[in-house]
Amino acid sequence: MKITRTLITVSVTAALCGPAAFAQGRGGGKCCTENDGKSAACCGSPTTDSKACCNSNGPKARGKDSKSHRELMRDAHTLVFNNDLIARTIEEIPGGVRTVTTTTDPDLLKVLQRHPKEIGAYYKEGGMVRGWDPVFRELARRADEVEMNVKKIENGVEVTATSDDEEVAKLIRAHAYKVSEFVQRGRTAMHEPTPLPDDYVVAR
Repeated sequence: MKITRTLITVSVTAALCGPAAFAQGRGGGKCCTENDGKSAACCGSPTTDSKACCNSNGPKARGKDSKSHRELMRDAHTLVFNNDLIARTIEEIPGGVRTVTTTTDPDLLKVLQRHPKEIGAYYKEGGMVRGWDPVFRELARRADEVEMNVKKIENGVEVTATSDDEEVAKLIRAHAYKVSEFVQRGRTAMHEPTPLPDDYVVAR
């Protein structure tokens, strides 16, 4: 089956900056301007200032082998736009989750097996994706507290993500379930924010 690789500009912009920001004309890869003072409204949480939200398109420092934000998003959208070819399970374990994601499509398999490791490295280097999404943003902020193991398996990839901090474990699980929504509902789920868990305690 042919993989869908065409990225629709409107969809990509809205996915990066959120439906509200896009509707208000704040495109161009930014969630808000540094001076508009609306970080809580356009970024979803008072814990992140406008500048941090607007700098969500890349890491502060990248290694020479790191993927760019654009390349990572291309892979992410390839997976989401072909969600009907992907199966995924989540197992909650102490400190986090173990996920198994598979596909029978050989071209999609290559993307599926490389994306978790590359996005994990991107977060560790200070990068952020979906800066308007509360869980994704907070998980990026606390990326140094996450241990991630990515293992290629037949037809897919097994990812174990854990943390010694129970609050970070809550973020890991919330993130995992959101990714499963991408698999279940495709691009519709892309434009919906992921609220922080009700009992999550923000680290200051």
